[in-house]
Amino acid sequence: MGKNSIEMKAENLNEWLAPLGYLFPKNSWELRQFEILHDGYDYKLIDKSVNVDAIIEGRVQSKSIGQIPLLKDEENSIQQLRMAARKGETVPEDILKKMKRNQEKKRNGE
Repeated sequence: MGKNSIEMKAENLNEWLAPLGYLFPKNSWELRQFEILHDGYDYKLIDKSVNVDAIIEGRVQSKSIGQIPLLKDEENSIQQLRMAARKGETVPEDILKKMKRNQEKKRNGE
């Protein structure tokens, strides 16, 4: 009997990703495999439409979900990473003050 499957290798990774839906299918075989794998899936898009012109013309307003509050230790970790991004060098005091002023302006909506 012939094999009806493809061995997964680095060379044929795209042949696996397209039928799974991570890439667009490039040929009818990949499209058919996608349809077989997702047969019966409820996309919940009945009576829904996308206004492509509004997106392109910038008439679509995005919705903000707000900011997710961080725990104190998460805030400290982020601060340490910010300093590490500066190649471990200490930041001059005048630069720190300027950064703090900018952050305050953003918080106050200026």
